[in-house]
Amino acid sequence: MDLAKGYGSTRLENCFKSITIDSSLMNEIKELGGLNENQEFFIHEMIKRLIHYAELGFVNGKQKINVLSVSRFVTWGNSHETNLIHHIEKYNDIIYTEFLKDYEDDRIIIYPKGTIIGTINDNPFPAVEESFIYRELLDPDNYGAPHYVLDFANKKLNEALSGHNLWAMTLDFDYLSIYDLTIFPHIKTY
Repeated sequence: MDLAKGYGSTRLENCFKSITIDSSLMNEIKELGGLNENQEFFIHEMIKRLIHYAELGFVNGKQKINVLSVSRFVTWGNSHETNLIHHIEKYNDIIYTEFLKDYEDDRIIIYPKGTIIGTINDNPFPAVEESFIYRELLDPDNYGAPHYVLDFANKKLNEALSGHNLWAMTLDFDYLSIYDLTIFPHIKTY
């Protein structure tokens, strides 16, 4: 499947015109094939952001976390405390939240009791004008897109943070989540 076919403008989006390019990374992205120039810049920028957020949460954070969620929308970190969650603390813009009991969806345990999620209230995505041409690239559940770009981004994330076993994915342009696969191996699905 050619992800670039018929999608988007032929001009480079403004948000990509001033970014610093890692030429080695960009060459690897170009070798993936099937992407237009804007999608290549998007993936380049998202890989840098994945590494940045993962370093904040999994390397430099104050608490050991199992999941990091980044979104400008409502997250666990800005939800009210209930008998389900307790906010441990906020440190360097990360809100640490612990699940006090299992969190289920359709009788499937999503987050077991004791799971600690770090949340950052931020927009993790570049300020693109045409988000529809990017949203399928890092979302394993949507649009029937091939997953080679998602796999590549996660490979680069784990190369940068050796010793970690992380899996990053997006939900449209709403959330970026990074999971510790040693705790959540089931999350790596397509």
